[in-house]
Amino acid sequence: METVTTRDTRFSERTEYLKKELLLATKRSNRLSNIRGLFFLSALICIGLWAFERSSYWLLILGGILFCGFVAFVIIHAKVNQAVIHAQTLLDVHNRYKSREIHDFSNLPDDGNAFNAAHDDFSADLDLFGKDSLFQLICVAHTSFGRSALASLLTLAERDDITRDDILKRQKAIEELSSHRDVVENMEASTVIRTGKRGSPKALLQYLDADDETISPIPFSFIVISIVNCVLFWGSLFFVILSPYHYFVIPVIFFLLSLALVASRYTKNRLSFTMMERIFPELRSYSMIFRDIEVMKVESELLKEIQLRMGVHLEASENITASQKLTKLYRIGLFIQARCQPLLFLILNVIMPYDALCIRGLEKWRKNEGKSISDCLLAVGDWEALMSLSTLSHIYPEDKYPNILPDDAGPSFVASQIGHPLISVAKQVRNDFSLNSGSAIITGSNMSGKTTLLRTVGINACLAYAGAICTAKTVSLSFMRIGSSMRIADQLSEGISTFYAELLKISRIVKMAEEKKNMLYLIDEIFRGTNSRDRTDGAYLVLEHLHASHIIGLMSTHDYELCSLAEKSKQDISYYSFTETYDDGLKFDYVLNEGVSTSSNARYLMKMLGID
Repeated sequence: METVTTRDTRFSERTEYLKKELLLATKRSNRLSNIRGLFFLSALICIGLWAFERSSYWLLILGGILFCGFVAFVIIHAKVNQAVIHAQTLLDVHNRYKSREIHDFSNLPDDGNAFNAAHDDFSADLDLFGKDSLFQLICVAHTSFGRSALASLLTLAERDDITRDDILKRQKAIEELSSHRDVVENMEASTVIRTGKRGSPKALLQYLDADDETISPIPFSFIVISIVNCVLFWGSLFFVILSPYHYFVIPVIFFLLSLALVASRYTKNRLSFTMMERIFPELRSYSMIFRDIEVMKVESELLKEIQLRMGVHLEASENITASQKLTKLYRIGLFIQARCQPLLFLILNVIMPYDALCIRGLEKWRKNEGKSISDCLLAVGDWEALMSLSTLSHIYPEDKYPNILPDDAGPSFVASQIGHPLISVAKQVRNDFSLNSGSAIITGSNMSGKTTLLRTVGINACLAYAGAICTAKTVSLSFMRIGSSMRIADQLSEGISTFYAELLKISRIVKMAEEKKNMLYLIDEIFRGTNSRDRTDGAYLVLEHLHASHIIGLMSTHDYELCSLAEKSKQDISYYSFTETYDDGLKFDYVLNEGVSTSSNARYLMKMLGID
């Protein structure tokens, strides 16, 4: 396992290497810019001198040669500029890993806030999405497919069909990607450049998913008629050239017939051509993204499966990869682009059934190869999601992958030196925590660390199920769905008070418990919005409902009467607490202790703020 020192050394060395590469590419670009400018100016001078003195044709020839040289250097310069853009983007991608390391979220723009509304309560409670979230910390996905796939992996705890084998396969794939950090950075940089602001090839998906009635494939008989008409047009045209002039009406008739055939299909073909014009700029980009994945040498089973979905490793007779399929469509698109010019459109459709042949080729591709492209785009998303999860190994190089218990194991969470991944290493205080059955009641004064402990357990469970490392020395847990009630807000527009909003969350947890499937619940400051008597009675009632062999959970509270009441019951309850000191001011050590806390700092905090 990589250490912090090794990581920092490798990071610094790669930073210097990338800076040198960018500097060299920039210098070469500037040099080529000067050379092409010199060729252009020289060509102008030669042509100008020839124009002034017409007899010196060698000046015109030299000017033409220099101009051709200018065009050649323009092409070369464009390629070098692409290298500059790639080098700059790669350096930016690399530097964002330093931002992740120190938790500088200002340099990590994608917070995935849109996914908050799409998932269960625990995603918001555990800061999976939104400002300063786990998604923002680790996401290196730049396609909509990758972002969605990452969001799905982070919220697997809302499902009940995940197996240990699924998680272990992801662990192997993520571990392999984390050991190829340079390759991952290059792939991210390429994706950034190629997707730009498009993110999702919506037009391409619409075209692939369109039915035949929408696209209206061209009949084979129409192509035959068009070809016959073109043959007759050319035959009559040669006949006119070799015959008396008054026979010119014959090719004109076939010419007009060609236009009529094109016009008869123009409206029906327009949708296909319009879709193709919209997706054409994306084809080359996504073809190259596919190729980046296809050519990478991988060992883990899951990464090979993703490549297989893209056509890699198939038998030679079937080995048409996703990038090759999109390249074929791109070539068809080049022919379709030619017809966009009105004059070319007229000429091409007169000399041959151009539109009909383009539509025929387009539809043949869509039916034979296009249907698999949608899954290839999803495969790109899965790859990007695994790349994102691999970034945690850079942030926490000394932490380990969790041990996932067998599928038939009961609920369990055991960890040593566990910390919260959204707290930088410099500020982290790590604790040991274990819960194999029943409930853990967490007590302590305000700001002592109770809520952070609940979130630490929950967010590390989400990482474990996604297949990533946990921010801990060791973690062993079974797969459990997560039910949480932590962040509570009233909803004035719907007439929902804070207490009722919390009650709705608690009721969802209780309903999950009735499904008899492994569950981990996280309840923070239960029933904080009601009076002390109702809070104690209600909390105890919830503990009774959540007392089952398939359930474990953490509940934080300031209600010490609840602890006294729970101690008298026969429930399986353990007690943990946080404390503080008042030497030289209020200080928290955030160290988890066994037992019930007896301290309170509310009056001290009020006094600090002048309320005494």
